[in-house]
Amino acid sequence: MTATLAFREALGKSRIIAILRNLAPADAVTVGEALLGEGIPLMEVPLNSAEAWESLSALAQGLGNKAIVGAGTVLSAQDVGRVSARGGKFILSPNMDAEVVSVTNRLGLASIPGIATPTEAFAAIKIGVSALKLFPGQIFSIPVIKAFQTVLPPDVPLVLSGGIGPANIKTFADAGVAGFGIASALFEPGVSPSEVGKRAAKLISALGRR
Repeated sequence: MTATLAFREALGKSRIIAILRNLAPADAVTVGEALLGEGIPLMEVPLNSAEAWESLSALAQGLGNKAIVGAGTVLSAQDVGRVSARGGKFILSPNMDAEVVSVTNRLGLASIPGIATPTEAFAAIKIGVSALKLFPGQIFSIPVIKAFQTVLPPDVPLVLSGGIGPANIKTFADAGVAGFGIASALFEPGVSPSEVGKRAAKLISALGRR
């Protein structure tokens, strides 16, 4: 199975990408296992967070094939290579950088660049992407998302990142958003793994998945 198919399959099942900003490497496996326990295998470590590389390696090595671990806020092609070397399987960026997307594809990782306009979206699709990240999520209303959907290929998932929690996740899911990057509503430094599990369960329940 290609990285794109694996990413899309996992996204279709859970609808959630856990954004683990400032995750301590020592806590990585227990937090990851809490997420897996609630059916969330997609885990992103933003590269602009503390000890990002160590946390990425700890998740990828400690969870193995049970999880699909990737990196966020990836801004350079060089960092794509570093993510791949540490076991990362997908690349999320806040922007659409053609070189980053191309190197991601060449290394066989799933590519999810950030876009805010149809021009950026179609430029990314032309190169080849696994999904599109709508960023920042707070600027995307339901009418804007529906307008995007009228012109974008239906097989390219839209991932909304920013401003999403239990109160509004179902509304956006019903509007056709395929997945959600969830940060503070799911994980914050100092939150116990059991609390992460409870937050994950609340989000899954809000989606109507249980």
